[in-house]
Amino acid sequence: MLKMYLREQRENCLQTFRNTKLDWLWDKCYSREKDAFDAVKFVKKLDEASEGHIEAKDLQAFFSYYCMNRMIETLLSQTLEYERQGRQGTFNVFINHGEVKFASGTCDEEQEDVGDEDLELKNIIFNSKIFDSADFLIKLRGLIAQSMDMGEWNAMFGKSNAYTINSSVKSEWYYVMKAIEEAGIARRFTVMEFIDQMLDWFPWLCEASSSEELQTFKRKISKSISHEKSIWKYGKTKEVTRFKDMWARYNKISIDYAKLERLYAAAYTGLCQKLIQLKEEIQKERAGH
Repeated sequence: MLKMYLREQRENCLQTFRNTKLDWLWDKCYSREKDAFDAVKFVKKLDEASEGHIEAKDLQAFFSYYCMNRMIETLLSQTLEYERQGRQGTFNVFINHGEVKFASGTCDEEQEDVGDEDLELKNIIFNSKIFDSADFLIKLRGLIAQSMDMGEWNAMFGKSNAYTINSSVKSEWYYVMKAIEEAGIARRFTVMEFIDQMLDWFPWLCEASSSEELQTFKRKISKSISHEKSIWKYGKTKEVTRFKDMWARYNKISIDYAKLERLYAAAYTGLCQKLIQLKEEIQKERAGH
């Protein structure tokens, strides 16, 4: 499968670069706030660290990783875009001196089995009786994506909602999970299954470059979700507050007013209600046939 292959190559490429012991310098030239890497700054710092005598092997290692990583990311994002649009068929890739070009794809409308599982979205937690087609899953993923702030990746899914859930804040993943639960569109699922679903549909959210780091990342997400959920538990039975009751309990818990206002608008109005609407539209469409 193309996505799996590209991710494996990205991980191999990263590991090779780490073996050069230059990754510490890379971190100094990467801005997490802007999600951007400054290649010129890297070369300048490498020159300073080498006292004006950069070794050819170090420069070659940097350019090999930098160019290959960008190429893989471009290929992966384009693959995800084709998947998002639910296209079938093939698209051609031309690589010329490190620059990636995409030619017009060919689509065979009569071709039912394209032999590529990447064209089908993986359904881990959602009710398959409701979301029984690729089109419905694509619409579902689009609604979830538009409710989240995923940086430049949001462009793949159209205009984002006015208020969004910050995907880089691990505790805020809880509100996506809560919206899915309250909308009644999923089977009973565990927190880890929810995380797996999110990472399968939005792989760029994963802050890991190895299987070990992936497991650590998932545990941190799970712990953050559990902690955020505990904030909304009340009474002897520790019942979890529903969205519609959050404002009534606002003064009894330690949560910032502005944060609650944003999350309520993003998770309840911007996601949960839209998920319910999508479910009703699907059921209505099915009933009409």
